[in-house]
Amino acid sequence: MFRRSAAAFAARREQVLAAPREARFLASDETGVRIEGVNAYRWVFHCAQAVVHGAAFTRGAIVVHETVAGHRPEIWTSDRYRAQQGHATRQ
Repeated sequence: MFRRSAAAFAARREQVLAAPREARFLASDETGVRIEGVNAYRWVFHCAQAVVHGAAFTRGAIVVHETVAGHRPEIWTSDRYRAQQGHATRQ
């Protein structure tokens, strides 16, 4: 079922990711989660137009870079975790 529906979700995913990639204000957070017995992280990015949830096997800033694709909002709010720092004009 997941494989059959992947193409339909991929197109919509790019539309949803456009919102945080253009947002003036962006918030993010991550928390631990287990995926098939392996430690991973559940990420969330929030702006006025969308909430983007994702899972990654890393807690590193690479997840932020891939999600926002180089965009630097004016204001970024998050906890003080290092991977979420320095991505905006003001934190």
